[in-house]
Amino acid sequence: MTTTTSAPTCRRPCPAVEAARGDTDLLRAHILSGAGCVDGWIALARLQSSADRRLDCLARAAALAQDDLDLQSEYLACRLAVYPNDRQAATQLEQLRVLQTLNGAAPSVFRRMQRVRSLGEILVDAGAISEHELRLLLNEQLRQTQSGRRSLLGDMLVANRRISPEELVGALMTQYRERLARGDMPQALGEYLVYEGYITPQALEHAIIEQIRLRLAKREESIGAILLRQRAVDQATIQRALQRQKDDALARYE
Repeated sequence: MTTTTSAPTCRRPCPAVEAARGDTDLLRAHILSGAGCVDGWIALARLQSSADRRLDCLARAAALAQDDLDLQSEYLACRLAVYPNDRQAATQLEQLRVLQTLNGAAPSVFRRMQRVRSLGEILVDAGAISEHELRLLLNEQLRQTQSGRRSLLGDMLVANRRISPEELVGALMTQYRERLARGDMPQALGEYLVYEGYITPQALEHAIIEQIRLRLAKREESIGAILLRQRAVDQATIQRALQRQKDDALARYE
């Protein structure tokens, strides 16, 4: 997105920038002193009347603070204002906004996680079920699987009224966020639709809740069909997301 730099950075908030209080000369002097000051470049960007100069300042700030999602978003938005045909910047901004939505704009999305928690672990950590209940359910799930019956842990919990469909979807979305934070690609169609910016996370949540309720009523319907019925997407968008999903799956074996 931006180039890295080896220059030492000032701590944030920077006292020198706060002392400058919008004085362009003081800001320039501080920046030219050799310190890599994120706040200094941001403050200088605010004072620019030229979009090109503002972009240059934000680019320098973004290079110094690559884990600041708000700053990266501002830089990309400014770049698109100056270069509206920059498709790479547009794609990066879309993906970044999805990550901000899913992660509450937490900088930790750029940190690699050792392991994504299982659905059961997420529900236990959230206090929705106990570890004892999880063990019992997993044993029951194993017995059903061995007898040839398809059994999903989340469906079992909802059917037994231990959690609501909304709580189950919340846990599934948490798992999706953790995979994104680790750098994993989306897996299911709905995740691709969110990742590509075709639908909002809320639209996906509503569709999954509907799918869970239908499945418990012994009715199967795909996420794509539900989203089409809810008019959240059109068929062409579904096909684009399916093609991306197929391409990524094939790329894993190249």
